[in-house]
Amino acid sequence: MEVSDYFNKARTFAENAAKLSQKMSQGIVDNARELGFPGGDSGAQYFDTSEEKMRNIRRQLDAKNDREKLDGLKRLIAMISKGRDVSEFFPDVVKNVVSQNIEIRKLVYIYLLRYAEQEPDLALLSINSFQKDLSDKNQIIRAMALRVMSGIRVPVISPIVLLGIKKCTTDSSPYVRKTAAHAIPKCYSLDATQKDALIEIVVTLLKDRSNITIGSTIMAFNELCPSRFDLIHPCFRKLCGVLADCDEWGQMAILDLLLRYGRTQFLNPNPNGEGESRTPPKASNNARNREFYSDSSDEEDEKSVDSIVEMDEDHELLLRSCIPLLQSRNSGVVLEVAKLFYYLAPAHDAQKIARPLVRLLRNHRELQYVVLANISVMSKKRPYLFEPFLQQFYVQSSEPAFIRDTKLDILTNIVTESNIHMLLNELQNHATKLQILTLSAKLVCLNPSHTTLDNLNQYVLNLARYDLNYDVRDRARFLRVLTLPTSDQQSPGLEVLKQQLKRVLMSDKEPPVTENTVQYDAEYSVGSLSMLANQPLPGYEPLPDYPTERPDPSVRDVEELEGWGGSQTVVLEHGFGSDSFDSRYRGERGFSGASTAISGIEASGISSVRSTAAKKKDGNYDLDAFYEESTDEEDEEEDYSSSEEESSENDVEESSEEEADSSDEDGEEYSSEYEEEIEVQKSELVQKSRK
Repeated sequence: MEVSDYFNKARTFAENAAKLSQKMSQGIVDNARELGFPGGDSGAQYFDTSEEKMRNIRRQLDAKNDREKLDGLKRLIAMISKGRDVSEFFPDVVKNVVSQNIEIRKLVYIYLLRYAEQEPDLALLSINSFQKDLSDKNQIIRAMALRVMSGIRVPVISPIVLLGIKKCTTDSSPYVRKTAAHAIPKCYSLDATQKDALIEIVVTLLKDRSNITIGSTIMAFNELCPSRFDLIHPCFRKLCGVLADCDEWGQMAILDLLLRYGRTQFLNPNPNGEGESRTPPKASNNARNREFYSDSSDEEDEKSVDSIVEMDEDHELLLRSCIPLLQSRNSGVVLEVAKLFYYLAPAHDAQKIARPLVRLLRNHRELQYVVLANISVMSKKRPYLFEPFLQQFYVQSSEPAFIRDTKLDILTNIVTESNIHMLLNELQNHATKLQILTLSAKLVCLNPSHTTLDNLNQYVLNLARYDLNYDVRDRARFLRVLTLPTSDQQSPGLEVLKQQLKRVLMSDKEPPVTENTVQYDAEYSVGSLSMLANQPLPGYEPLPDYPTERPDPSVRDVEELEGWGGSQTVVLEHGFGSDSFDSRYRGERGFSGASTAISGIEASGISSVRSTAAKKKDGNYDLDAFYEESTDEEDEEEDYSSSEEESSENDVEESSEEEADSSDEDGEEYSSEYEEEIEVQKSELVQKSRK
């Protein structure tokens, strides 16, 4: 072998070693980048928008290596997050929708969700792949495939989207079923002729047992058929039961639905106008809350008894289920519950919403403004709700103008003779600064040669020069020119003004009249965007009026819904503002309001239910009838208990004899079986020892 051959082999070996080293180093860098190590730049490289990197994306998307495709797709998603238009790569991305790599398909779906509406024709090319992915093993792939299908805004594929929604409705994953519920409004906006078929899907999803799905289903119901309350009758009590377990955005949709449902299915809890009264109600207007030994002989009491309204049990169940949500972390949920209590609860119990709303004032100023605007509307009709929290609406110098104006509007609504002195003491701290400046100028005008007054005036003006309030600073600049002349002030008009200074400051003036710039129209519902904008916005619908006659409550008396596993109970949580409401609604019936929701439990308080019927005789309360029935019931209970004791004693004696006989027989059988087992074990040991 010649020397040249050795050199060629050595050169080839060195080249292969260099390639192997390069591949190993590249693999280490890629692994470090995926794991997020500092050496891997932690994904910051994907935000590099240089022209060289952008030109390299198309080559990466067409590469055979999955790692390069992932790198190119991640760079595209990073550009989308920065707001850059990367729709030019749509044809290159669509080709990767059939990739076997799950990570690549996830990123492709994210890209298609963003640009499917802009490029519907190209998105149609991959519709078969989307249909195939609806049967994928990964639930995320199934859900994202349906999201992309419903995001393609082409009316021709609406039947295909409908079939996909039907298939995902029966999926085993609640996440996929939730995605199907979100796709229903998209399909309806794409083709309104599919409404009947979509309503059937909504009915199926309303029977879903998962708390993850029910919130999205109600959102679809509100978009598709918001007035079809006949579909809500069978699941009303179930919605009340699972309300506290749903996600926060689902809770807001359910609360909005239950408010509209309650306004059409329950009677007005304030028939005498308590909800429009500016004075606080003295007591609850529910018959079960009246004292047992109250004197009802007077004419006023007879009139009050006639005006008592018996609230529906489901009405009470709804209010009781919403109480735990007043402690929610989501401000929107708290505001929705406050809206429901404001429009649907008795005036005496609506006072529970004040403290949670005041708690929301500790958030950001944008959210604080929304809460204050709603409080302003509520305080115009029911100022007593927020009178105990007068100090929470005091104005602070660091607050913006729109917050201060709204707080002052609330203070004018809730001020009374009892708290006017407290409010005036607070407002004096803001009003006396201007008055002090004016007083200082008047004293200097009356005594122009007084040195001490001149020094004090100059000191006050210097303090006001750096005040946070621009009104104070403007007044200080005006008075400084008039009372502290300088050498550079040679204007003839200024000299005339100084000569008339006494006349300007000492003349009688009319009190200033200012118009209220904060005007929120109470015509719009509390908690709506139209109320904040003071004009009807698209999508706004006023609340329906209460029915004049009581609707049939038996429509909600249905058997266990198909698909709902087990019974749902309502947990009565105790917190701020929940104890009195709990005792007021539990009353004599206990959990009777949720009797249908709590299946398998019989009511134990039968005597209390009978007593309510016995107390009333010809429209009046009869105590004699109550005592007669109570004594009869006690005698029946004593006879029944004595007979039960005798039968139980006989049963105990018979059972003891039977147990004794059976124990003897069992003992003999057990001993024989035990001996047989011992013999078997001995034989096995002997065989093992022989082996």
